[in-house]
Amino acid sequence: MEVDEAKFFGDGFSQKAWLVKVARNLSLNRKRSLTRQFKKWIQAYQTDVTEFQSCRLEWVEKERAVREVLMRLDEDSRQILALRYYAQLSYDDISVELGIAKGTVMSRLSRAKEKFKTLSLEGGEREEVFS
Repeated sequence: MEVDEAKFFGDGFSQKAWLVKVARNLSLNRKRSLTRQFKKWIQAYQTDVTEFQSCRLEWVEKERAVREVLMRLDEDSRQILALRYYAQLSYDDISVELGIAKGTVMSRLSRAKEKFKTLSLEGGEREEVFS
């Protein structure tokens, strides 16, 4: 079935003007779509950055609290905790480093952790900081 273009589009119809208008509208729609998508990406990025900054601040606060308690410990306790948790040495490596038996390392570490816990609670530090 053939369509009579004159009846369908009217007498003053210009194919060129129609095509330009369709192309323009498609272009505007694409631009709006990309703008909405870009705004969503920016919002997601800003949310991620805010969450990261919040986690970073929490980590800094925990580190500060741990350092304060560590500075109140005696030198031996501070040393054994630093070797185990900061340097991440094994019991065997600590025993070689300090020239003491592995059992002594384990008992000193246990006592140092107890002192740390006691000082952290005495100092008014929140318990959840050390969890």
